[in-house]
Amino acid sequence: MAAVFGVPEIMKIHEINMPTSAIRAKIREQFEQHRYVEDLQVRDILLAKGQMEYQETMNVWKQNNHIMNYFSKDEAEPKPTTFLEKFYEGRS
Repeated sequence: MAAVFGVPEIMKIHEINMPTSAIRAKIREQFEQHRYVEDLQVRDILLAKGQMEYQETMNVWKQNNHIMNYFSKDEAEPKPTTFLEKFYEGRS
């Protein structure tokens, strides 16, 4: 949970121009994905991975694009599905 307290510092280090609440919500979402995991060994691995992600971010081993990839699904425009949408996408 140290990542939630380190959000302002992460924003400062990586020059992220987003509200603090959005970043905290994304961190919370990552925890919620594995909410119902009951196997202790799996929980330990998930906890270790979360700590590694936090350390990589704080040590600036991750670049801005690595961090922004967490948000790309939320902000990405839907991909064209019909022929005309694909055609117009290719022209612009």
